[in-house]
Amino acid sequence: MCRMFAMVGEFSQVFPEIFMSLQDVARYDPLLDAMGVDPPMHSDGWGYVSLEGENLVHYRTADPVYDSNPVSVHRGFMLVHARKASPQEPHGVVNSHPFHASDQEMDVYLAHNGAFDKGGIAEILGISEIKRQTDSEIFLRLVISQTGSLTQRLESAIEIATDKKLLTGTPNLLVFGLRKETREAEIAYYTAPPNSGVYVDYNRLYMVQGRGWSGVFSSSIIGSEFFPEGAETIPVKTGKVFSLEVQNKNTRIV
Repeated sequence: MCRMFAMVGEFSQVFPEIFMSLQDVARYDPLLDAMGVDPPMHSDGWGYVSLEGENLVHYRTADPVYDSNPVSVHRGFMLVHARKASPQEPHGVVNSHPFHASDQEMDVYLAHNGAFDKGGIAEILGISEIKRQTDSEIFLRLVISQTGSLTQRLESAIEIATDKKLLTGTPNLLVFGLRKETREAEIAYYTAPPNSGVYVDYNRLYMVQGRGWSGVFSSSIIGSEFFPEGAETIPVKTGKVFSLEVQNKNTRIV
């Protein structure tokens, strides 16, 4: 599984520490180490999408996040992912998250950890060649093929994957959507109930409420020594799609 986070609001004061926290656990993840995974690191590329005012940036690289320069983002919407690729999945910059898809209504960017049966999803979509595509990318194509708001599309895609038993590993999803007509932006997130019936802390997402910002984080990140102190941290409930919002509604985020 990979490590990732999403944020909305005014986060200029805390973002440097949060980015350092991601670099820290990507270089050495103690939760992975405790599970006996060798090497306990997330070194198979990273990427992000950010929206600040009218500036949208989508960046992906095959380089590890711990070897990369800090990102300068101050407010708005931010989604970041550091990859630990499954052995059977393709590697390289074109397979780094977040993935992008678009239709007449919106642009959608998806970051994911866990596993889907990409062959089963591809069959639903009528796709025959998937060898050089990741399960995350194929699932995003299922999301964009649905209708409605971002949360409605994500809910529909998850329902299809669940009904068809295509969740092969406990998935966590962070999805950023931008409506083309209104420029309305949203981040949706989801964590599935554990397939095994046992939910170890490594699988969890945590909601964090800061001063003027909110975020959702992979568990390892909030455990880093660099993670900002004093923010309220709550495990995300499983099995439901949520929309990430700033607790203080008066905070300007774009």
